[in-house]
Amino acid sequence: CPSSNEGFWNVIFMNNAGPPFDDVRVRQAASMAIDRQVLKDLFMGGTGLNKGILAPGIQGYIAATELSDLATEVLSYNPERAKELMAEAGYPDGFDTQVNYTGTYPFPAVSFAEAEADMLTQVGIRTKVNLMERARWLQTVVQADYPIGEMGMSSGFLYGAETGMGLNQFYSEAGSSNRSIVKDPEYDALYLAYRRATDPAVRDQLSRDMQVMAVEKAYRIFLFSTERILAGQPGLSGVHCCPSQTTSFGILFENAWWEDPSKR
Repeated sequence: CPSSNEGFWNVIFMNNAGPPFDDVRVRQAASMAIDRQVLKDLFMGGTGLNKGILAPGIQGYIAATELSDLATEVLSYNPERAKELMAEAGYPDGFDTQVNYTGTYPFPAVSFAEAEADMLTQVGIRTKVNLMERARWLQTVVQADYPIGEMGMSSGFLYGAETGMGLNQFYSEAGSSNRSIVKDPEYDALYLAYRRATDPAVRDQLSRDMQVMAVEKAYRIFLFSTERILAGQPGLSGVHCCPSQTTSFGILFENAWWEDPSKR
């Protein structure tokens, strides 16, 4: 049973509150600097899904292939365009920065961070990896005390059935998990309209607009979602994989059962 783990995203956080990452062109350049396929091949055994910024099955979900042309460009590996955006933003010679990271993820985390940092450096975002003890790293995350912040795994899923809940917590100024310190009145206005709308079609369109805006403006660098495979003995039945990730690891065992295949 392959797990529908498309809601569990690897992302790079950037502190949107101040220079240089308050400039959308710098954030877009950072996103275009990352070769996602190389990362998947090197560290994920070639696995990893580019499905969108929310979990499939959620009301209002749109796939990465259905985003706008600009959003698609932002998610694409294009180092030459990234260098152009850096120059347009006033950084033709680049700048020095660092990423706070902790080596507690299930793949080779330090090597993963170093590979990403090297890709960023190639377009002028000269990035040093600052490996930290986890408690101190979490403190920097909570206090927004970082330039790029963390490179790692982010729970890009929803704790319910509505798109707006997740979009609000990650990208609205008052969002509980707004780790990139996004302060965008245009985005907040979309979310407010979403909250007030009662027509399902209108809400779906506003949800689409919010997802597209989050990628176009590169509030985070969206990498890919992980794939998890669930293995079970012959005879195991009734196990369901939840695309919304509303259960632990996306696996639902409530109505599962096992029958000895030899007695069938």
